[in-house]
Amino acid sequence: MITASGIRLEDFTQSLFDTQILVEPPSSEILVAARPFILNRVEDQTTLQFENQAVHEFVSNAAEAVLEGILVSGKRDLERHPSSVRSHLNFGISLLNQGQLDDAAKQFNLALAKDPGSFVAGMALARVRVMQGDLEGGAQLYYALAKEHPREASPPTSLAYIAMRRGDFEEAEKLLRRVLFIKRNSVFTEYHLALVLLKMGRSDEAIRLLKSATAREVRWPAIHHALGAAYVVKGDLKKASRSFGAALALAPNMRETVHALSSVYLRMGESHKAVGLLRSYLEKQSEDFETREILAKAFLDTGHVRDARIELDKLWQSRRQENNSVELSRIVNNIGFCYALEHNTEAERYFKKAVSLTGGDSPIPYTNLARWYFSRHQLENASNILAIAKERFPQNQDIRLLNSATWQGHKEYDTDIESLMQIITTGEAIPGMYSVLGWILADGKRDFKSAEAILKTGYEKYPQDEAIVNNYAYVLLMTGEITRARTVLTSFPKHTNPSVFLTATWGLLYLCEGNLDQGKFNYQLAQQMASHEGKTDLARTVRQKMHLELARAYIRQGERKLALDEIEKGLQNRGGTPQYREDLELTRAQIALQN
Repeated sequence: MITASGIRLEDFTQSLFDTQILVEPPSSEILVAARPFILNRVEDQTTLQFENQAVHEFVSNAAEAVLEGILVSGKRDLERHPSSVRSHLNFGISLLNQGQLDDAAKQFNLALAKDPGSFVAGMALARVRVMQGDLEGGAQLYYALAKEHPREASPPTSLAYIAMRRGDFEEAEKLLRRVLFIKRNSVFTEYHLALVLLKMGRSDEAIRLLKSATAREVRWPAIHHALGAAYVVKGDLKKASRSFGAALALAPNMRETVHALSSVYLRMGESHKAVGLLRSYLEKQSEDFETREILAKAFLDTGHVRDARIELDKLWQSRRQENNSVELSRIVNNIGFCYALEHNTEAERYFKKAVSLTGGDSPIPYTNLARWYFSRHQLENASNILAIAKERFPQNQDIRLLNSATWQGHKEYDTDIESLMQIITTGEAIPGMYSVLGWILADGKRDFKSAEAILKTGYEKYPQDEAIVNNYAYVLLMTGEITRARTVLTSFPKHTNPSVFLTATWGLLYLCEGNLDQGKFNYQLAQQMASHEGKTDLARTVRQKMHLELARAYIRQGERKLALDEIEKGLQNRGGTPQYREDLELTRAQIALQN
């Protein structure tokens, strides 16, 4: 039985940490420019993204109290020794640690005024420039310091960091290797060089470098974490899990490592391990909202939808007064998603709330609400929300796809066909574009030849997409290509739970092959599946289609009376689609003409 594209509600709008790993520098060298990096692996590309927060901002409450004490002490020392270069430096570094960059720069300039050759004051002022976003100003100071102090490692290390920020990774590599010549076995330098090598696609070199560092600094959790991130980039999740595990053994409350290891477990299909790790962490850090959202994702992956919804509801109740509409929209959308999986009508309420919160920020609440209406055959409601979505996101393929899927019942699909063809000819269409266009051409215009051509192209491009596999096989069966249809159907992984549509299409295959009992069984199974999912209209359509295809099968066997019996049952069937009813009536008329 042909499907509108395997319309599915979307999972989490932002699957946290599926491809991203945060890596912090393994040192707090205050004079060296550095920030945490986010490693992002997408297909075969590795990107380095700089975390917006500076290193000094990643401190605990206890550390903040210590820094505040140092700041007060530094200020008192400066008041006692106002002409002391050291007092200006100490006070400036205290201000730098507190993020008071302008005041820190003032103290460093005062120190340099008293001692123009002060290396520490020059390095500190350059760092402030970089932290303020003045990469050029910082680089000029670092170049001058590197020239005056050629045996110091800090200036070229910071210049390498600036090169990375500018995307010049070849220059960064040269500078970092120069630093290692000056200061061998510097873990801080090896960390940055490893990141550069990862970005340049040389993951094996990066891993060797980090493994050497972990061998020397075996009790330094940040290095084990960085090695785990390198293994993630390479795609060796098993070794990544071991490295992240080693980091957590040394520092059980490292939040980013908990997130990273959970992500690896989820990608390895070991969601139960992710659940255990996240729950254990949340027992100690119950107010960590981001971790709780990841736990909800892990619960979903293990099939515990209710537990996922409970975690998300905790987030919603604790954060609903916040002004972050994007975050709140995602949480509410995901609660709706959980309700949708449970076939609970509360899904509609939460999707509507997500739409009101997101405004023009994300199309996903709109498409999820449309999918909900579509799955309930509420086509007018689906069309209305999609009209709003199209105005706000005119280039979104998913919205255009769903718009096309609402043609059923009104037959105004020529515009939809043209719109879908325009996207498909670009070669950038998502799988649903092919399956929906095949559906419209086959069930709408009865143009099976064109439908076959479109679906063949889609199948060659997306051979594991269930909707394309289903629709292509269906069209082949409707054109008498039974052997090819079986080949297409059997290409879909057997371990995957088939949908209502795929189960029904297998039934059609059996009928076409002459195995009427098995064909009828599959259709009845598909009908039961639809009923169990709460899709009454779909269940009635499956039953209607079963009677139609049984009638055709009996005609092929010369059993006209049995065929007429099936046609009458199909016509008496409540619900279904106008297209299949027309087919039943046409088949009855054909039998009458033959008599």
